[in-house]
Order: sequence, then structure tokens, then C-alpha cells
Amino acid sequence: MTKNNNGFTLIELAIVVAVIGLIAGMISMSGGTLFKSSKTAKTIAIINDLGEAISQFKGTYKSLPGDMKITDANEFPDMHATSCREGNNNEVITTGESVCVVEHLFQAGLIKADGVDNNGRKIMLSPFAGRVSVMHPKASKASTVNWSRYVPVVVQIENLPCDVVQEIDRKIDDDKLDDGHARAIDNDGSALPSCPAGSIVPYMVIAL
Repeated sequence: MTKNNNGFTLIELAIVVAVIGLIAGMISMSGGTLFKSSKTAKTIAIINDLGEAISQFKGTYKSLPGDMKITDANEFPDMHATSCREGNNNEVITTGESVCVVEHLFQAGLIKADGVDNNGRKIMLSPFAGRVSVMHPKASKASTVNWSRYVPVVVQIENLPCDVVQEIDRKIDDDKLDDGHARAIDNDGSALPSCPAGSIVPYMVIAL
């Protein structure tokens, strides 16, 4: 009588292990892509939220955040950084005033902050950990860019992955990194027409 053997052979076990590994790898890659897509969507949301917050701030206080001079001691009593009370109300957010934009918007209850700088001023970071700043375009890394329209304020985001910059530009602009109202900028201030896969774009500057 022949004895039935219901166990797996070594070849069958090897095939099963290989298939499981392949599936696990695909799931891992898919999860990583979804995670990056989620962070990209959050970065776009930050840009939109800042635009709305700045508009609300200006409508309420008749001044741009960072540029506002605070003379009333009772206004923003929790403003810890004294330098953030010294704007000049000239409708231009300079480099020096840009460090106070997040502080003003936070104190006005319009945004959340992600931490503080060495002077105790509130800061905002992208989901990719790069600093997010708001300023006049001439105070940004895109200071030499010629915009197609008058731009009083830009959002500048540091150190974004190349594919993320491309995706943001595709979704909010014209899919051209060196044109339109969203620009990829190198460390020397020049516009980047493209970026190598896997690289980091030093600055992305978006006109509001």
C-alpha cells in the first residue's frame, strides 16, 4: 500500500516563501508611495492654509503678518519675541520681518506652529521637515524671478524631494518647475527647469 505524504517539498516551500516576499515587497512599496502622497497633499494644504490665513489677518488687522507694527501692549500679549512687534506696515514682508509671520498668524489664532526658533519665535515645517517661510518675493530665494503678475507675498519651502516638487507644481501650477507661480529654486537663486530623480530641491517658492 502506498503511503500518502501531504507535506510540502523543499521546492514548494521555496516557491511559497518567494511569493510571500514578493507580495510583502509590493505592499511595502505601495505603502511608501501612499505615505509620500499623503505628505505631499499636506504640503499643498499648508500652502493653501497660509494664503487664507494671510488674507484673514490682513482683513482683520489691516496689515500683513510680520510687517505689522504692534504698539498696543494688550494686542497679542503672548508675543514672546519682542522683535515681532517691530514691523513697519509698509506692505512688504522683508527678510527680517519674515521670521515673525508665523508668530503673528499663530498669535491671531489662524494657524498652528510646529516649534520655535532660537529666539522663541514660532516656526512652521513641511511634512518633509523643511522650514516654511512667508515673505516678499524679493526677500526670497527667488529674488531674481520675473513673475507674470504682481506678487506681494510668496511661500518658500525648503528641502523638498524632487518628485514632491514636481507633483505640487503639477497640481497647483503648470507642470513647469521654472515657470508659472510655483518655482523650483537652487541654492544660488537660479530657477531649476528640472531636477534629477531622488534629489532634493533646495527651495520651492510659490506666489500667493
